[in-house]
Amino acid sequence: MKLIFWGLLLVFLDFSLTLKEFSIDLLPDIASYLLLFIGAGRMQDESRCFSRMRPVAIVLALFDFVMFVFGPIYAGTWTQPLPSLLISLITTILYLYMLWQLVRGIQDIETRSLYPLGAQELRTTFFVILGLTIISLFAANILALLSPLFLLLLIVAIFVVLVLFLVLVWRAAKGYEMLCFGIGHTDSTDDYSLGGED
Repeated sequence: MKLIFWGLLLVFLDFSLTLKEFSIDLLPDIASYLLLFIGAGRMQDESRCFSRMRPVAIVLALFDFVMFVFGPIYAGTWTQPLPSLLISLITTILYLYMLWQLVRGIQDIETRSLYPLGAQELRTTFFVILGLTIISLFAANILALLSPLFLLLLIVAIFVVLVLFLVLVWRAAKGYEMLCFGIGHTDSTDDYSLGGED
């Protein structure tokens, strides 16, 4: 599960919801989505929700690759309001769906094992992220004349809740590691070398 955390961390560090104009990242998020794909694959025996994360991660990785390679060529088209809005909506919906499947997967593990992984806190935090995302979409495209202070507070709130979500995923990953160790189960396919020895 730690691979999933590292994938999310890399995406969050480079994630921006741009609706007014479309921007191309200098460093693509392909590696982040591949980490999510591999991590979810190593967890798919625990819950079908992790299996549902994998095709979404591949789609987002492919999309990011296409935008990285061909983005500069079609930048004039993709920076127009409608294409930019559609691209942002599609990628945001896919990413939120992937986060929801992660939350559901952790819930499944917690329910089956009766071991606390913070699933309820993750679920609550996800819905806060969902609500703030909807507000940000509405504010950026419809309420463009809102006070800059309100927009600043919205950005800060999104940042804080995303950091909280990351912290909760990390705790769940550590809890899962302890759960596996405690019941004598070793997941030989789950490589924790990226996180180091704790």
